[in-house]
Amino acid sequence: ELRPQSLVLWNPVVQGKQALTQFLRLSIAGHLTGGGGESTGELRARLAAGESLEIAGYILSPGLAQGMEAATLTLNESTKPERLVWLEVSSRDEPALSPASERVLAAWRDAGWAVDAEAVAGDAFWGTTELVDAPALISATAAVYAWPVRQAH
Repeated sequence: ELRPQSLVLWNPVVQGKQALTQFLRLSIAGHLTGGGGESTGELRARLAAGESLEIAGYILSPGLAQGMEAATLTLNESTKPERLVWLEVSSRDEPALSPASERVLAAWRDAGWAVDAEAVAGDAFWGTTELVDAPALISATAAVYAWPVRQAH
């Protein structure tokens, strides 16, 4: 049985249903400027009917949407890493973990898991269609593994 030595989670998605809703909202936001648009419920209904959706340049298939809807991040004792690190990007002046993350981390710690958690400064790169660098996230990840970080020129 292999166990990872270190596991680093970047802004982990705890509930797939919430992540799917946020992704569907990208479609709604994209249609607001052009008028019209559908609700997340209507988009979910189209997925349930077997239709794939194009959202922010990505194709969301019904199967992927169903998997996201059902997914929940859970801890597995049999594959418990020696070190678990939760890194969260925060755009606040003073980076801080979100209240939702704090609740999950407290529950994991209550269950006996040792979790190092840190909020780092940066932009929400997963929620934009633009390329965004996250140097603080890269540095924090490199520090976990004691990797040298090369600065971009």
